[in-house]
Amino acid sequence: MMDEIGLRKDVDRAAKAEALLNSDLFKEAFDVLKAGYLAEIADTQPGEIGARESLYHAVRSLDRIKAHFTSLVSTGSLARRELSDAGL
Repeated sequence: MMDEIGLRKDVDRAAKAEALLNSDLFKEAFDVLKAGYLAEIADTQPGEIGARESLYHAVRSLDRIKAHFTSLVSTGSLARRELSDAGL
């Protein structure tokens, strides 16, 4: 078992990550950015391969950021369970 301080830190980080993921402003920002990037991809000319690739990577980065926050929530849930199982 991880030390209690580390587990409590994970629980706290999970709560913050979950609050962000559920935030209307956060959701709006991701939706607006993703839609904008996809629209820009659609507006590129056939020869603008570099521009499309850059925009593709921007979209993927947004997905990775969300996945990171989701992972923090999962880690916090496991930490919460460990604390509970240890009677802490």
